[in-house]
Amino acid sequence: MPADSPSAGIFLPGCSGKRKSALPGVSQMCFMRAAEMYLIEAEALCKQQTPDESTSRNLLYTVNSARDDAYTQTAASGQELIDEILLTRRMELWGEGFSWFDLKRLGASISRKTYADNTSGAECPGTFGRNFAVTVGPNDNGTNDWVWVIPLSETQYNDLIK
Repeated sequence: MPADSPSAGIFLPGCSGKRKSALPGVSQMCFMRAAEMYLIEAEALCKQQTPDESTSRNLLYTVNSARDDAYTQTAASGQELIDEILLTRRMELWGEGFSWFDLKRLGASISRKTYADNTSGAECPGTFGRNFAVTVGPNDNGTNDWVWVIPLSETQYNDLIK
């Protein structure tokens, strides 16, 4: 890196370039993103007793138009608008640890299929987990696999757990 570069002498943790610090390991962390707040508000406005879909569309437009100049405001309403908000949320917050909380909050399941279960016709070369199929989430029998049970021994021997 040239000595006259604006980044000279700056440590970039993980080389992500998101946070700059003069000292390794010392930087301010961003725990919330504006897009996350816009999208959760848009979803909440759609799910109110009296939905405010106009504001939800505006919030969705704010997020998507910042990423795509050609994005036009959606005319979707009802469940279609909620689905679009959730899809945008999945794409915008991909890899940031939100999907687990979203699935749990929405009561949704996640399914991982085996190679043999692939019905899309797409090529699925053998990889890690090739023969491991699992579905996690709420079940028909009323149990919720997103919530793990506290072991009985913990409740028996720890008076602080009621």
